[in-house]
Amino acid sequence: MYSGSTTLANEQVRVSLEKSPLGLTFGPNRNQQSYVATTDASGQIIVPIFPGTTPGPVEIEVSLVDDPLINALSKTQ
Repeated sequence: MYSGSTTLANEQVRVSLEKSPLGLTFGPNRNQQSYVATTDASGQIIVPIFPGTTPGPVEIEVSLVDDPLINALSKTQ
């Protein structure tokens, strides 16, 4: 995760499933609830996604726990 061109390393972020097809789960608990993760030294996290029974677009939002206005949205088509 970046703020401008600054890497946000070792920061707590909230990961939320914003849009998904039927049955898709994600995260360490394999459900649809948001969870908190910590970015690595490069400002990245790995979000495990487990497909459901229906194909479709997925949107996952990641925001800083300390400042939710700093966020990123990942989309698939």
